[in-house]
Amino acid sequence: MDRLAIALLGLAALPACGSKCPEGATFNDEAQTCECPAGTSPTTDGSSCEGGEPPDSGDTDADTDTDIGTDADTDVDADTDADTDADTDADTDTDTDTGGLPAGALDGELIIQGLYEGEVQAWTAFSFEKSGTMVMYMSGEAGATCQAVADHLGASETPVDPSSLFVADRCNLVLKFENPTYAWTEAAPLDVTDLTKVIVSAECPFGDGAFTEDTIGGQAGWYWQGAAGSDAAWYTATATDGVVTAGERLADSAGHTVDVNVDGWSGRFPQDTDLGDARARGTGRGTISATWCAALEDSTYFQ
Repeated sequence: MDRLAIALLGLAALPACGSKCPEGATFNDEAQTCECPAGTSPTTDGSSCEGGEPPDSGDTDADTDTDIGTDADTDVDADTDADTDADTDADTDTDTDTGGLPAGALDGELIIQGLYEGEVQAWTAFSFEKSGTMVMYMSGEAGATCQAVADHLGASETPVDPSSLFVADRCNLVLKFENPTYAWTEAAPLDVTDLTKVIVSAECPFGDGAFTEDTIGGQAGWYWQGAAGSDAAWYTATATDGVVTAGERLADSAGHTVDVNVDGWSGRFPQDTDLGDARARGTGRGTISATWCAALEDSTYFQ
């Protein structure tokens, strides 16, 4: 109800008595009427103003509780531990051998200046002794076997693929002793140039090649060869400088050990007339530990 309507009600219910207005009303001098506060009206007897609810303040209680479910559980458990352990141990040892070269084993090189370099490493070895002759074969391949060695040294009636004995750019050794004493020491070594007592020879497959069955010079066999234009080359040599400083025949025919270092080699490339003869320098020293191999009895060394 507006103020004009309230004034009209006041005129109807209140005496025009100037300043005499009901309790709670005010006198409007300009309109010469009594006016009750907004939202009220004069009582029936005109003695006061009554009725009406307290002014609607717009219900400002707008439930300002801001907790509107904003608990978005910001702990989104992103689990940033993305298991970044990428196992960088990628086994960067490109050598296919497992476990590593045995401690103290012969570890050196055979170097043909300006041409090739080959490792001389005692990964495996086999030996046999009979009637005063001891033969030891050292392979640079960890997976070499006794029978494969024996076949390579002539035990087989027909040529056998020797791939399981060799690693490219790694030299294998053959040591043949006559009436070995095994009493050699650093102070009193066995000289490798004393060919009446020991012969140390090397076989080296150099370059990018593989063993293939072929006939060369009228002789059928397995030869280390590469594709046209490759650097594959087969080298054989005999030690010309070096010593054997220790040796032992193990009990119960378990095998043999020898300590050796070779500083010089004299050899040739038998399949390559362009390369011909070539001397080589040797490095390194260490032990060759050989397992007894009865199959070697059938090799050409004991025939």
